[in-house]
Amino acid sequence: MQTSGQALIRQWKSLRSRGVTAGMDDYERRKLIIFNQLNCISMLAGLLLIGAGLISHQHLPPLTWYVALAPLLICTLVLWLNQEGLYRNARFVYFGLYPLVTCIVYLGKVNVGVGLFFLLYVVTSVFFLQRMVSMIFSFLWSSSCYLLAVVVPREYYFQLSEISYWVYAFNHILALGFIFYALYLIKQEHLRYQFTLMMKGRELHQQNLAIGKQKKEIAEKAALLEQQTLELTELNQLKTKLFSVIAHDLKTPMYALRNLFLNMQQAKLSAKEIRELIPGITNEMNYVTSLMENLLLWARSQMKQSAVQPELLDLHHMINDTLALLRLQADNKKIWLEANLEQPVYCFADKEMISLV
Repeated sequence: MQTSGQALIRQWKSLRSRGVTAGMDDYERRKLIIFNQLNCISMLAGLLLIGAGLISHQHLPPLTWYVALAPLLICTLVLWLNQEGLYRNARFVYFGLYPLVTCIVYLGKVNVGVGLFFLLYVVTSVFFLQRMVSMIFSFLWSSSCYLLAVVVPREYYFQLSEISYWVYAFNHILALGFIFYALYLIKQEHLRYQFTLMMKGRELHQQNLAIGKQKKEIAEKAALLEQQTLELTELNQLKTKLFSVIAHDLKTPMYALRNLFLNMQQAKLSAKEIRELIPGITNEMNYVTSLMENLLLWARSQMKQSAVQPELLDLHHMINDTLALLRLQADNKKIWLEANLEQPVYCFADKEMISLV
């Protein structure tokens, strides 16, 4: 029993999915499934009508059996066209043949109570047909068939209500049930489509927020990179100027030391003259040593490896020491250096950083 039920479910899903392809739009795919579902139920309704006619044991005119067999034939053709990918042809057959078949029955003066199905054809055409021209044509076609079949007065030679009233009532209930079920499926699809749009809109909003956040981060990184580039440019300019000054300041004492050694090597200077030159050269070498130490301190600070060690400093004493180192260089350039500090000045700072300045 369970295996038979599973087989029926698989067969039902297979019929509902006739013509569905992987590349089909999601909305069109669901609409095609609903269309196939209505056709399958129409086939089932046709089988029920045939069964009801056989059970009644009443003489029924040929047009009555024509009405019962028509859904089987039309729905089979529609499902086959969908399976072949001929979707427009399938809709043309459905909305063209059903009103025509129903109209022919009434024109044959047979009233089997299927007039409400015209309303089903009009309602479903709005949902399943895409082009406005097709909708208008379907509406006019179904309306014309309805007017010819139901509105135009005629004498019926066969009234199903007189032969089997419960079958006549069943046809009306079946038509109303079809209309209700079709509207229910359309509403469910509309709600599902709205929910899908809402979720996509929410997802798009989240993506926009993420993109905005990324743009903000990129802008901040770009500003930081621009600032770092500017700092690097300024630092490179400072290095160029600094190396130019250092090279100039190192040249004089190094030349003096070289000349002293050359003269000593060539014995051009006496011991007395050498002793007179040594204090000046020593002072210049002290200046060079101090300059190199300050350069190393500066390099270490640029590499962010120096830790600040603040202490109480006597700026008056440090300035005098610096002037003593620079005095010889200043004298050679005929520059007078003087510190206008009449009393000691103290500060709390890192000694190496102050020396670097």
